[in-house]
Amino acid sequence: MGKKSNIAAATVFGCCVLVSIGLSKTSTDYDVLDRVSDSESVGESIKEKMYNRINSASSDMTYDLKRLNTLMNDNKDTSDDTQEEMERPEYNPLDYVNVDDCDISKVIISKENQVTDSTVDEFIKNLISKEGKFIEKDSESESQKGDVVNIDYTATEKGQDSPFVNVSDEDRTIGDNLFPDDIDKSLEDRKAGDEFDIEYTYPDDYQDDVYKGKTFQYHIKINSIKDVSLTDDMAMTLSNGTEKTADDYRKYIRSYLEYLAMENISNTDLKELCDMASVTEYPEDVLTYDIQKSFIGAMSQAGVTNIEDDEFLSYIKQNGYNDISGFMQDVNKKVKENLEDEMKILALAKKYDLWLDDNELATEILNKTTGYTNADDYYNDYSKYHAQYVLAKLNLAKEIQKNGKQTTDAG
Repeated sequence: MGKKSNIAAATVFGCCVLVSIGLSKTSTDYDVLDRVSDSESVGESIKEKMYNRINSASSDMTYDLKRLNTLMNDNKDTSDDTQEEMERPEYNPLDYVNVDDCDISKVIISKENQVTDSTVDEFIKNLISKEGKFIEKDSESESQKGDVVNIDYTATEKGQDSPFVNVSDEDRTIGDNLFPDDIDKSLEDRKAGDEFDIEYTYPDDYQDDVYKGKTFQYHIKINSIKDVSLTDDMAMTLSNGTEKTADDYRKYIRSYLEYLAMENISNTDLKELCDMASVTEYPEDVLTYDIQKSFIGAMSQAGVTNIEDDEFLSYIKQNGYNDISGFMQDVNKKVKENLEDEMKILALAKKYDLWLDDNELATEILNKTTGYTNADDYYNDYSKYHAQYVLAKLNLAKEIQKNGKQTTDAG
């Protein structure tokens, strides 16, 4: 069995999520516990069966608990060879999800997920400052926007004798808007050693009541000016020699930021595209498999073989539930939500021709994980459909990056 990997930190329904079911039994119903032990049966949907039917004090619940214990013991007695042969059923997501109304071009990319020239430059400047790689300007060179100036300053409310603010040896990047615009602008075209005064009246609607509507007199001294512009030499230094020019380094940083944005889009803006899809029904055999797998996981994590054991109830309470019925209701909902999320992602992958064949999937999963030398080991730990799901999210995010809408106020 392979090791768990970084990519597997994405949602793992059916293996890592604790899910279960909570259905009471009547003499005429075919319940989900029966479906768990008979994977060939379809039966009614979980939604139709679970509402208004859980009563922890009833004999029906006692029946369910006995059925669950039987299921767990039956599974425990199964040979290791048989268990390893159990695979999650395959399905065509387009049979269960309508994606006709899905349109990537309508997805709005969040501003924080947009990579522009200004975001690249800002990232590089911050990196240069953080690494202390900047070049200090000589006494004859003037400051400009983007430079880091080291300053001492006081701010005294007009009419007062003592400064309200007194700061020494502080670095400020010109143009970062930490000062009001007028004061920030006054830092430009200065030389090291310059001292000057500037008066500023804060607007009446200023967010801080301490400054709102008041006039302050600033006295500022420029101690030094640091150049954080990217040169070829700086690019070589920052990249440890791998990038030879400033342009090459900018391209490298842009690729890095676009990758981070892509990962973020896969967990944020992609939801807008998924919301355009609609689930028409569920693959019952897959739902049954995920429920069974989740039962086994819950029992294993609790360290019990009988759901009526006191240890299992303690385990339930440790996870925030007062009783088994509440646990069963809640996790039943989660398994369906996780399956629905997977179905939508995979259906969108089919729609946009991003579905990977077996060879492509094996190659990609090994490229993007650590600790695995064989794709089958990954599939055994999770599933082939989980691998498709994780990679489909990233590939859909790439498509959103290329074809989604960018907000007009992006930097």
